Amino acid sequence: MMKRRWLLGVATALMVLLLTACSSGSSAQKTSKGPVTITFWHRMTGNYNKALEGYIKTFNSSQKQYKVVATSQGSYDNLQKKYLASAKSKTLPTIGQVTDTIIPEYVHDGMLVNIDKQVKSQFSAAELKSIYPGIATNLKYHGDYYQIPFATGTRLMFYNKDILEKYHLTVPKTWEELAKIGQQLKGDGITGVAFNKSYDFEFETLAYDVGNRLITPR
Repeated sequence: MMKRRWLLGVATALMVLLLTACSSGSSAQKTSKGPVTITFWHRMTGNYNKALEGYIKTFNSSQKQYKVVATSQGSYDNLQKKYLASAKSKTLPTIGQVTDTIIPEYVHDGMLVNIDKQVKSQFSAAELKSIYPGIATNLKYHGDYYQIPFATGTRLMFYNKDILEKYHLTVPKTWEELAKIGQQLKGDGITGVAFNKSYDFEFETLAYDVGNRLITPR
């Protein structure tokens, strides 16, 4: 009997769910007397993990065909290390949370299952179209689905209303407008914009958005 491995993943800053990886072994196991056991690795902690465990408990109680067993790895770094090690030993989990930016690498390494047919058969065209465009774009690689939506994060910018009113400025709606305001305020010794120290991922994204490349393509 051919065994198939599904890895359900989630992407980061925009977190996404993905189904993945085939190998000769399989962590999705079924006995003649019990349900299929689906192992799920993720990085959720605290209240997020508590909420996820609640969903899993509800799902497990709703049917007898599958049993999801979830394990938090604490961080994406830990997940990445465990996935790579498990791929070598052919012990990948059934499903797992990942960042969508790692999908090309995992596809090239043969760790992911192409789920294009499954997605299109399980979801209507209207349902797929209802997914937020920014997320929907990242669900595919070379035109095929390798992920399904799971969770996403939103970045917010706060502005100082008093300073804008003092200098008769309007709230910027584009990066160009923000840069222009920053230059105006800089003349009076005011910092135009400040970012959190852990903003490296967003800086990389912004660089790519304007056509810059941090790494020379092969």
